[in-house]
Amino acid sequence: MDSQSSELRRKGGVRFDQSDQRGDGSARQTFVLTALVMFVGCVNYTADPLIPTEELAALRQRTLDDVRIEHGVDSPHDGSFDPSDGLDEPELVAIALALNPELRAKRAAIGEAQSLLITAGTWPNPTLGASVRSGIGDTSGLAVGMDVLFELLRPAERNARTAVATVRLEATQAEVLAEEYRVVARTRRAHVDLLGAEQIVHAFEQEASLREQAAAMIRERKGIGEATALDVVAVELEKTNIARELREARYDVEVREGLLRSILGVPPTMDLVLTARGRPLSAVVQPDLDDDAVDAGILAHRLDLKASEAAYRVAEEELRLATTKQAPRFSLGPSFEREVEGAQSLGVGGSVELPLFDRNQGEIAARLAARDRARADYVALLHAVRASAFAARSALTRTKAELEAQQRDVLPLVDQTDALFMKAFQSREVTAFEWLSARSRALDARRGFMNALVSYAGAVADLEAATGAPLDIVTPHAMPKEQR
Repeated sequence: MDSQSSELRRKGGVRFDQSDQRGDGSARQTFVLTALVMFVGCVNYTADPLIPTEELAALRQRTLDDVRIEHGVDSPHDGSFDPSDGLDEPELVAIALALNPELRAKRAAIGEAQSLLITAGTWPNPTLGASVRSGIGDTSGLAVGMDVLFELLRPAERNARTAVATVRLEATQAEVLAEEYRVVARTRRAHVDLLGAEQIVHAFEQEASLREQAAAMIRERKGIGEATALDVVAVELEKTNIARELREARYDVEVREGLLRSILGVPPTMDLVLTARGRPLSAVVQPDLDDDAVDAGILAHRLDLKASEAAYRVAEEELRLATTKQAPRFSLGPSFEREVEGAQSLGVGGSVELPLFDRNQGEIAARLAARDRARADYVALLHAVRASAFAARSALTRTKAELEAQQRDVLPLVDQTDALFMKAFQSREVTAFEWLSARSRALDARRGFMNALVSYAGAVADLEAATGAPLDIVTPHAMPKEQR
């Protein structure tokens, strides 16, 4: 048997004896163990299909019962709130931050960014290699080799990858904060606009009541011969016009309330009970901001600028990572070889990349251009933000002057004119046409004051959104008489 085996080995053949079979069993065990190690820790795929009808049903059933408001340390609230007793502006803002669908979608990006940190911290998988070599020329025989090579990261590559993932997470978080601030600004502005529209409705309701009283008085006078049919027609026509404008004002309230619901993320049919409803709309006159204050507010508080800064840091770190990839790849690991004759050898194997042609020039050039673009994007955003802030300041100055003029010059005359003409109308010193003309002018003046008040409150909110600075705006609550 030994001579036969020697002859087979000399001719390059292979003879499988019991020792070879034992070796094959060990190889199979090694293969099974390797396969098990490869699949340990793998995540199973679980389907989660998107069913539009279920998503629509969830939106329809959304309520404020599960919303919890986080108040400050000194706040008397315990964190819960009862929507039935009315919602103030801070609670509306908190609801928008909790339920706004766009914010929820934006926050989901944080999870994606956090996964980059996991990827950055993992090591490259080892490479399993196998080879079969036969003799060349007069050398006969057959050898089987196997090696496991572990890729070694380039110098500073792991730190660069972690830095890229970290700044990407910071950039995503900054974008979420910027979007939250935009939602806050939109909520406050929609709240102010809704309250202003309701004040217009209240004014028209008062005018409609006065027109009804005037129509009754004119009909009574016509019955005793002190008014003509023309007077009755004129009063009825004026009453019809006021009723039409009242319907339009009420529709405007419905539109603005729908916009507020949309920003809050609640169903379009949900009843919103606001604590400020029925109260006079008012605003505190804010001091003027100089150029330095506007610029300081922009740089310190504009969250979209912070997000753009973070995007520039991402481009910077990606460029640093690209430069580390210029070094060649190097792999190292154990190597095993067995010849057919039975000789075995165990050593160390390695491989190195020869960067003769590709030294990552393309990616470095792309990252350089991306960094330049990120800087240009920041400058463009800074310019646009500064322009919008200065425009908002100009609007605030203009609306402030108009509001002060209305308070100082117009409202006293309107109140005096109303009292005088009502007294003269009741004592029959003026005709119905003269009284209606005076009431129309007074109504226009009061609408002008309310529009000025709403415009000023909105301008304050717009300037706060443009600068990021927390201006103290007080809208619907009791104010001193001179500020109403």
